[in-house]
Amino acid sequence: MVTLHRQIALQLAWLWIAGGCGNDPAPQPPPSAPPAGPTKPRALDNTPAEVWAKRDRRPSGGKNGAHIAGTWAQFSVGGTHSCGVRIDGSASCWGVNRFGQQQVPEGAFVQLAAGGEHTCGLRGDGSILCWGNDHAGATSPPQGTFTDVQAGWGFNCALRTDGSVACWGFNGAGQASPPTGAFSQISVGYHHACGLRTDGHIACWGRDDFGQSQVPDELYVQVSAGEVHSCALKGDGVLRCWGDDHHLATEVPQGTFREVSAGYWHTCALTTAGEAACWGHDALFQASPPPGAYTTVRAGFYHSCGQRGDGALDCWGWNYNLDHLLARVEGGGSDLRGDEIFSDQLQSHICPFESLGLMYFLQDRPEEAKEHLSNAIEAQAYWEYDKHVALAEILMEEGELQRAEDLLLQAQEKYGPQATEDPGGAGRVSDLLDRVRDLQRQADP
Repeated sequence: MVTLHRQIALQLAWLWIAGGCGNDPAPQPPPSAPPAGPTKPRALDNTPAEVWAKRDRRPSGGKNGAHIAGTWAQFSVGGTHSCGVRIDGSASCWGVNRFGQQQVPEGAFVQLAAGGEHTCGLRGDGSILCWGNDHAGATSPPQGTFTDVQAGWGFNCALRTDGSVACWGFNGAGQASPPTGAFSQISVGYHHACGLRTDGHIACWGRDDFGQSQVPDELYVQVSAGEVHSCALKGDGVLRCWGDDHHLATEVPQGTFREVSAGYWHTCALTTAGEAACWGHDALFQASPPPGAYTTVRAGFYHSCGQRGDGALDCWGWNYNLDHLLARVEGGGSDLRGDEIFSDQLQSHICPFESLGLMYFLQDRPEEAKEHLSNAIEAQAYWEYDKHVALAEILMEEGELQRAEDLLLQAQEKYGPQATEDPGGAGRVSDLLDRVRDLQRQADP
């Protein structure tokens, strides 16, 4: 038993680091949700949104994510919660509430800023009030009069009326030590922040291990700081992104844009035509916005939100709660409805496999712990396999036979040996390859 416990502990430690659940993790793909019963959910990373428009199997409950009614004057997307202010000054937050971060104090606000595990609000008199996790003083703002506040992971920055920046909270990488000078706009990321100076240049400070604080020397009109990357908009609508490109979050698509918002491993922007465009990590559908026109868009850690012309919000991406997680692990339970965005029972880390493995391990239930840890190790290979197969099926329907064949061959050769529980059967890929080759022969006799 001791040996088994030691093996599980080693596996857990490896997964904890690899899954990004420790302090200051290196960029890693976030762990996906556990399988439901005999089948496993699809989680297609970087897959076009039309795949889900056809298959309609998003974990957020449908191809359009969640619709949040109301007329919102301002909103903010944080770690695992979001907040907004209505045009009448009333404010609300929804999502995880482990530290009370969604419990808005009484009174009117002109702005709310959702951070990792805390929230800050700007009053009409320019004062700031913060609540939630007060680690390193994140909810203890300075005195003074401000025009803007932005919240990150354990720290915040605010713009004073004279244009100077004040930051407070965790300062392990210098993220709460802004440069001097006048700024017109600020943005706070994970462990770094950026500000747009009044002359159009940008200064970033804090963590810079992936070049996220090394700004290309040009003139800009807006800046956004993400987890380990940053983006900025030029006056002609051209976007520049820099820093870590782990999930292609800095690979800007063609076109011109009105605004940009850098998230954890993904980026969202509003095109000049008023459409939401997102790119980067998309395993939790945080980069798959619903179609249609938007007036603004915001990218958070693992979810994103956009505002429609009528003032309502659409949100898409991570939508898991503990009840749903446990139901899936125990072999049942249906997907959440779109309006069930972020239960307040969400795990403190988005690491369900590891969290449950740890829970069972601490309860001296080693066999169950080992099962969940093994699932975590296998999940990434399985979903890579299933991603290729699912997209190949769509391409076959659309007549792109060569692309479909290439994807099926990759699934078979690269991921097939590790994906041993295909609900479509052991011969699924071989059967599809036969079909696509028959279609190729018919198209080119």
